[in-house]
Amino acid sequence: MAEDLDLTKVEQIIGEVGEEEGGLIPVLQKAQDVFGYLPREVLQSIADRLGVSLTKVYGVATFYSQFHLTPRGRHIIQQCDGTACHVRGAARIIETVERELGIKAGETSSALTLWTNAVRPARASRWSALVAPPPAPPRWTFPVTWRW
Repeated sequence: MAEDLDLTKVEQIIGEVGEEEGGLIPVLQKAQDVFGYLPREVLQSIADRLGVSLTKVYGVATFYSQFHLTPRGRHIIQQCDGTACHVRGAARIIETVERELGIKAGETSSALTLWTNAVRPARASRWSALVAPPPAPPRWTFPVTWRW
């Protein structure tokens, strides 16, 4: 994948966003929009251009959950695994999704079409376990209940 990266885009991003102090997060956000995720080569290019250590850039990119260091699928399945969802069967839902799709939570399908993730807490999870299926908008969820 590294051979496909056009690192001149990093220069354009920093030119648009600027190099001022506190600009690292907007640069990372824009870079992720352009590349789809933040590969090591892009992080290194950002660090070099901003004059900060790769460790600092990596630290920010791994601290915030909005950033991803590996490619994600076009469609995202988010499954609630908070306490309320857990007691209402979230583990069985997660296991079923993993078995049916052949990917574990946090993984991407080989065709880069699906990415699944367990999240906590999800909205309205006090009523039942929740799943946001593809191609749902990111804030849309529906309850899933299991009959025992």
